Amino acid sequence: MRNHTKDLLTLLISLFVLGGCTNPSGIGLDVDPDDQITGDIIDSLTLQAVTLLDDSTRSSSFSQTAFGWFDDPAIGKTVADLALAIGKPSSGSAPRIRPDAEIDSVILVLPFGREYFGDTVNTTFPLQVRQLKEVYTDGTYSTKQWSVEEEVIGTKTVPRFAYKLSDSVQVRKYIDGKDSTIKDIPQLRISLSAEFFRSLFSNTVDSATLSTEAGFNNHVKGLYVS
Repeated sequence: MRNHTKDLLTLLISLFVLGGCTNPSGIGLDVDPDDQITGDIIDSLTLQAVTLLDDSTRSSSFSQTAFGWFDDPAIGKTVADLALAIGKPSSGSAPRIRPDAEIDSVILVLPFGREYFGDTVNTTFPLQVRQLKEVYTDGTYSTKQWSVEEEVIGTKTVPRFAYKLSDSVQVRKYIDGKDSTIKDIPQLRISLSAEFFRSLFSNTVDSATLSTEAGFNNHVKGLYVS
C-alpha cells in the first residue's frame, strides 16, 4: 500500500505543475499598430557581362560552314563570311578564253546547310562576291582575316536561306541539245561578272602559269562572299 500511495502522490504533484503552466504569448501588452516598427532592407548589386571569343578552329574540321550575320541589341553583331577556292581542272591546264568568245553566264553555286538561326520571315540578305588578294589556303583557322579586292564581281539579295530539306530550286540546264528545267537541291546561286572571268582566263595569260596547281592558285587567288 505504501508504494501505491507514493505513486498517487507523485501523479497529483505532476498535475499541479502542468496546471500552473500558461501560454507565454499572453505575457505583456499588445503592440499598437500605429506604434509598430517595421523595417525594409534595400541593397543593390552591379553586374558586368562581356562577350568572350571562342577558341579558333580549323575551317576544314566543320561538317557545315557558318555563313551570315546576326545583329543582337545586347550582344552586338556577329559576322561569318566565306573564303572559297577556284578549283583547277583535273586534267591539263585551265582553258584560256579568246577575246571574241562569248560567255553565256558564270554562276557561283553553294549548297545550303541544314541549320539556320535567325529571323525566317522579315529578313533579306544582300550578298557580295569579291576576289581574294591572297591565295586561298585550305585548313586555315576560323579567326583569319582575309585580304580582299575592292571590286565587286557579283551581288544578290536573297529573301531567306533555304535550309530545309524539303526546299528545292528550279535550274535551267542545257541537256541533249536543248534547254531544260530541272529540280535541284537547295542552293545559293550568285551570278558573277563574265568580264572578270574573261580577263582572269584571257588567252594572254601564260599557259605555263595555269598548268601547275601552285601557278593556277597563285593566279586566280580565290573568291570571298560577304
